[in-house]
Amino acid sequence: MKNFKRKPITNEKYLRKVVHYIHYNPVESDLCKKPTDWKFSSYNALLTNKPTLLLKKEVLDWFEDKENFIYCHRYPPKETGIE
Repeated sequence: MKNFKRKPITNEKYLRKVVHYIHYNPVESDLCKKPTDWKFSSYNALLTNKPTLLLKKEVLDWFEDKENFIYCHRYPPKETGIE
């Protein structure tokens, strides 16, 4: 495995950027067509009404609400201004 860098998340804006990057990365890597297609992601679990161990409300609140979370994930981070 290649070396990787760690970078502390110091504010909510950067945290939002990282969440979006993680969910959109499989799309950018041509592993799937949209974030909902990638089964190894928390994206779908954040949108389901089923119970999970995720803090769904907190994550969705970083994007203002569920609708904006979905909207932002339709596009690459560079196009949504979250970069």
